[in-house]
Amino acid sequence: MPSDIQAQIDHTVPKVNWTSIEGVQSPLDLSNLDTLNSLGNTSVYLTSHEGIEASPQPAWIRGIAPDEDGRIGNGTGSAIILANRGNETVDAFYFYFYAFNKGDKVLKMEFGDHIGDWEHNMIRFHKGQPTAIWYSQHASGQAFTYRAVEKQGKRPYAYSGNGTHANYATSG
Repeated sequence: MPSDIQAQIDHTVPKVNWTSIEGVQSPLDLSNLDTLNSLGNTSVYLTSHEGIEASPQPAWIRGIAPDEDGRIGNGTGSAIILANRGNETVDAFYFYFYAFNKGDKVLKMEFGDHIGDWEHNMIRFHKGQPTAIWYSQHASGQAFTYRAVEKQGKRPYAYSGNGTHANYATSG
């Protein structure tokens, strides 16, 4: 299930080298989250108060079932970033947030479980028309021409992997 980014922030503490950071603005929220950049930049990690093996598993970690319009109440579970590439080309990144990622089983052991996961689609527009789409799948993904993918009207489908959240152009 998609997750509310603020719920994630509410259940984490910023750390660098496994040590809580002093001087963090409180409360930390989506409007001031960027202040962490000055406290360690790429070395800052939001570490959950509850670990991935917490029992019972906290409700915030399971995400929120979207309503019939695809909304998760008043929560914010996505972000859109536009990148102008010049020559009338714009890449629109649609990022989706999940509080928990379930890893794969290898030799009957779980690998890759982690708190906090982002996946995305990128649609390339040329002269205002969509021409290509990227489906992220963790460290890789798949690209297609825009006309090749399944759509409802003009909107392309993205199928999210159960537990892993990798995005696919087809179901199953």
